[in-house]
Amino acid sequence: MNVFNFKEGLYWYQSLEYLCLKQIKNGGEISENILKEYAGNGRHGQSACLTELKQHALARKLWLTGSIKYPSNKFLKKESNRIKAYDFETDLKVDSIPVERVIEGLAYLGRSVLGGEICDRVIKETEEFTKESGWTTTRHYEVPTHDIPISSIPEVLTIFNTQIQPLLKNLIQFNFSETEIIIHDAFIVKYEYSAEGGGNTGLPMHYDQSEYSFTVGLNEGFEGGGTFIRILEKAVVPGVGDCLVFKGGKLEHGGQDITEGVRYVLVVFGFGRDGVGWGVEGVEEVDLEEEEEMEEDGGTGEGGGGGFSFGFDSF
Repeated sequence: MNVFNFKEGLYWYQSLEYLCLKQIKNGGEISENILKEYAGNGRHGQSACLTELKQHALARKLWLTGSIKYPSNKFLKKESNRIKAYDFETDLKVDSIPVERVIEGLAYLGRSVLGGEICDRVIKETEEFTKESGWTTTRHYEVPTHDIPISSIPEVLTIFNTQIQPLLKNLIQFNFSETEIIIHDAFIVKYEYSAEGGGNTGLPMHYDQSEYSFTVGLNEGFEGGGTFIRILEKAVVPGVGDCLVFKGGKLEHGGQDITEGVRYVLVVFGFGRDGVGWGVEGVEEVDLEEEEEMEEDGGTGEGGGGGFSFGFDSF
């Protein structure tokens, strides 16, 4: 889906919410609970389209306020909980991390960002969790991966927020002059080679819908793999605890196939603050007229085309 489809989708979802709220106000045969459910779906759809259009701040605000306005809507609740899961402040002080320049201003490789013990623990906790839950395969609809969101694994989420997130933000602050970034999504990807074929071994070439993308190697014991970057015409393979951070929406890249073994990767999507109400604490609902004005101003911004989309749930 290209940028123009998302703009049309944004308009459609705005109209859906607006008409449902008007119907509630005017009364009618359709129950208020049903109308609120559809209005909430409209709010969720607006945020999903805005994210694809790279209007991250407005999308975040609509998800948070929407979860307050329509508390029974499962889509808004899920996205609001995800936002809150990664909104974490820590007093951990991080020294500047040594990096290797991959592409000046676009990609850097941090060495030994995470210790091997942390990497082993993340893999162990993830495998324990997925014994019952299984791995997801449809969260990223345009470039499907065999993954599991960190926000769904309490033990790994704690490790991520307290020990990993500060290190990743350090890489951005020192190499991209970004004062602070927002974590939009974080997940563990599992690549597995099968001699019989049909295994999940890599990813096709694509652009991410994030501003910044992080790929952290978590294990050894595989052959091949790595992030293949088109402009370099080769793959960058982070070792255990190494982190490749790059402008995911600007560099075309793919997951080079592994040819033996199993590879675990921590992938994180983030974007910089742009001055629009980011706080999770103290979020308040605004009235419909203010929301309409806000959506009209922010909903027509330019955004990028297709690629590794965030894969929000559909209705």
